[in-house]
Parts: sequence; C-alpha cells; structure tokens
Amino acid sequence: MARFIYQQHHINFLRETYVEYGVAKTARLFNAAFGLNKSQAQVKAALKNHSITCGRKTGELNKGKLRSFTQEQKQWVEIAYKQMSLEEMTREFNQHFGTNKTEMQLRCFTRNHKIRSGRTGCFEKGREPANKGIKGWQAGGRSTLTQFRKGNVPHNHQPVGTEVIDRDGYRKVKTAEPNQWAFVHRLVWEQHNGSIPKGKFIRFLDGDKENCGIENLTLIDRGAHAIINRWERPLGEIEPDVRPNIIGIAMLRSAISRHRTQSKEES
Repeated sequence: MARFIYQQHHINFLRETYVEYGVAKTARLFNAAFGLNKSQAQVKAALKNHSITCGRKTGELNKGKLRSFTQEQKQWVEIAYKQMSLEEMTREFNQHFGTNKTEMQLRCFTRNHKIRSGRTGCFEKGREPANKGIKGWQAGGRSTLTQFRKGNVPHNHQPVGTEVIDRDGYRKVKTAEPNQWAFVHRLVWEQHNGSIPKGKFIRFLDGDKENCGIENLTLIDRGAHAIINRWERPLGEIEPDVRPNIIGIAMLRSAISRHRTQSKEES
C-alpha cells in the first residue's frame, strides 16, 4: 500500500481544527472532510510530525471558549448565520477575514456556541412566494411545441370498462377516470354479498384467477388462506365436491389458532 502523503490543505485543516478540538474529534472531522479512514494514532502522529500543537494545557479542552475564532468573528457569525446559508456564510467569512475555514468548521462552531439561524425551512406568515402570479412553468425554447394541448387524449388512454390481467394474474377493470381500477372478483362478490369484511379474503375454488363467476368465489379469513397455501395439493386440483370441506377445515384451524392466541394474551 502506497504511503499516504499529507498535502498542504490536509495540514492546514489539522492546524485549524486541532486548536478547537481534541485528537479524537479532529480525526473524525478530518476523515469526514476528506473521505479518509485515519485512526486517532495516525492523526496524532501527523500532528506531531508537522509540529502542530493545540495551545491547550494537558487535559484541557476549554469547551465553549473561543480558540480558532476571535470574538469579532463570533459576533459576525451570529449575525450572518441568520441571513445566509452555511455555504454562503463560509464563503463570505473567508473573504471577509482572509481565512480558509471549511463548512464543517463553521457548522461545528455554530453548534458548540449554540448559534442558531432561526430558520425553520417553512415560509414565514405573510411572505409571498417567488412564483406568485405565475401560472405553470415554461422551459422555454421549443418546449411548447411538444406539450399536450388542452383536451388531448393520450394514445394509450384506456376507457372506463377496460379489463386487463395484472402481473399476478388477477382481472382488473377500469371503473373511473383518470386511472381508477378495481379487481373483478371483488366487484362480483360485493354485487352479490355486499362489502367484504375487514380481515377476509376472496378465494378462487378452482384456483383460476380469471374465473370470477360467483359460484367460483368463496370468502375466507387470511389465516385459512395461509393454511390452504401450505397444503401439498393446490385447491384447484382437489375434487370440486370436496373443496367446501377443505375450506371448512382450514377455517376451523384458523379459528382455533386465533382463539389460542387470544387466550395467551389475556392470561
């Protein structure tokens, strides 16, 4: 593995950050700033090799005190942060004071000294949005030539009543514009028996999802549905006169399992 060479911008970052933080946090900030994975020991060695000192007494971090920022700079940040984004403030700060601070250093400084921007990300009451009075957005150029005209119907439009087979093999029918669809087997069941109760499931007796005749539909709970799916023979392969018994057994097992669960919860 090639030896890592600290460039001048690396050294500058360490020199400015180490006066503010200890080795551990300096290492974290250094790695975050440059996308590296240096250990604390490696960063500590780099500090020593480049004669970078923090200026603190041994064991003293002086938390909350000004070190790499002057009092004048702190007052400037307190005012500017309420008017600028972090990116803008960092750029203006460096231009104003002739420094080379990073966004991360400014962000940490504002957090450590509880300097708030006062912004919530929401529009203030009474503030007018920049696009007030502008209806829609135009890209310009020849973009209007390719836009849909009012009343235009796309070539792939499907009218109400259109039936399709979805990716899972179920029949669906378009019931309303612009794009409202429903499963045919559910509509058929509800036309004959009313709304489907919560927790219930429509099952195809012969296993054919396209056969949505009412005589081929039965209502079971999801527990029974799962039990039937675990059996070796699919329901559609079982003799038609036996299927109701199979479904009854599954419903009974599901009810017993549900009762046992409720009993455990109550005990």
